[in-house]
Amino acid sequence: MIIQSQTKAWKDSSNQAGIAWILTKDQSIEPITGSLIIEDVASPLMAESLALRQGITEALRLGLTSISVHSDCATLIRAISSDSQIKEIYGVLQDIKNLSSHFHSISFLHVARSQDIDADELAKRALKAHSVSSCNVSGPAL
Repeated sequence: MIIQSQTKAWKDSSNQAGIAWILTKDQSIEPITGSLIIEDVASPLMAESLALRQGITEALRLGLTSISVHSDCATLIRAISSDSQIKEIYGVLQDIKNLSSHFHSISFLHVARSQDIDADELAKRALKAHSVSSCNVSGPAL
């Protein structure tokens, strides 16, 4: 099972991130996808970390025991693979390491951005839909 995690949808002005994940086994099986909007995200790196953690959490929820995690965020993959201590994402990295211990096999691979287009679009659509729905909220008439 392959997990693609992505977040290209991060708004500096509002600190909102659209995160998305796609779980695929092979071309003959429909992928499992998901997306979320997260508030108060300080940076794109934090958003990438949260997306990857959420993808791993979903894989565990589905009972998967062997996964390959793909991300186009080289900094994040390098931090996970080398046990780097990046202060900004330290807590999320610890979560990822703890979640990873529940798998029989897990690998983390950096992939080219062009290989992560579907997850990227899913994250952007989620943030755009959230922005539109936030703007269209109306309160009671005064």
